[in-house]
Amino acid sequence: KIIFRVIEMEAIRNYFKVKLPTYLKSLPLPKTFDGFLELNREQWLELLPLIIMVSILVYLAISPIFGLFRNKQKRPRINKKVKMDEDKIVTSFDVEDIGDKKVFCRCWQSNKFPFCDGSHNKHNKETGDNIGPLKITKETEENGEKEPEKKGPK
Repeated sequence: KIIFRVIEMEAIRNYFKVKLPTYLKSLPLPKTFDGFLELNREQWLELLPLIIMVSILVYLAISPIFGLFRNKQKRPRINKKVKMDEDKIVTSFDVEDIGDKKVFCRCWQSNKFPFCDGSHNKHNKETGDNIGPLKITKETEENGEKEPEKKGPK
């Protein structure tokens, strides 16, 4: 393991001490900004890897700084009419109180919230969304199976 680390470090040292300085010396870097205007196509192509690498490093160094000062936009509200004065809406039911079937709203558009009144149909047509209700049914005692589901809009 020690030999491998020595060889690995020697390769890294060689790159930074020999190869990188040799590469940088071979680049056609002009002494003035006006000198960039005099570079030909081949010289610009030689500079391209360096320009890309410097651009990436500058972006990585600067983006966290500007990220701290950027205003983060809030995502749009889903609930726009149900108990707006409360911090969090929690509705609970006892299973025994539900009965044979209840259909609960998941679109926040229902005027009977937390129960579904079919308002999602209008929402889906207007937005192309596919939201629907949560339907809870009670198993029949005879065979232990759920009651057959009715097909159609709700």
